[in-house]
Amino acid sequence: MARGNSRSEARGHLLPNLSERERARQQVERALQSLNKEQILPIVTVLARSTATLRELEELADVRGSLTDLSVGTRWAIFDATEFDERDCNSNFDYDFRAYRTVQRNLGLLVGAGHWREAMELAVELMRWGSEQICASDEGLMAEEIGDCVRVVTRGLVHSELPSMSILSWCGAMAAADATGCLEDQEFSELKQWANSR
Repeated sequence: MARGNSRSEARGHLLPNLSERERARQQVERALQSLNKEQILPIVTVLARSTATLRELEELADVRGSLTDLSVGTRWAIFDATEFDERDCNSNFDYDFRAYRTVQRNLGLLVGAGHWREAMELAVELMRWGSEQICASDEGLMAEEIGDCVRVVTRGLVHSELPSMSILSWCGAMAAADATGCLEDQEFSELKQWANSR
């Protein structure tokens, strides 16, 4: 996909810088060095197909990283997941479903570690750029992936100790970023009702 358009430039803050990419590469190297032969075999198989990416290797090696690493990796995955060439508008263009899977995984790790603010902020970024991608697509095929990612956060928030106002404020930010009606599902409505009734 072309990345020289104005949309890509506006989304540039999602991309990690070179030192952050290098740190991610080093983490994968360390994780790989700790694996035994049985664990290495599926990774070698992926490499043999010549389709491996750093993101796939992170998932295969179950790299967790620090909060900063997770946030950077998630922003990077959001950039890749929601990327499209504006010349392909109104068509069913290809999109990076593996990047969406990484976003979902990383949001789950953030929620599981209690990093609510980061997970909520990243979910808003995903909704903003994902909605734009859905609008540009003919059939919005990626809406399901976006919904799966967001549900990781909405389900987690019910178990959080965040103030109701913070949750409702997040719900408002998500609704403002949602240009396509992605959030018109029962779980999001129930979260708002739950926060209002606390």
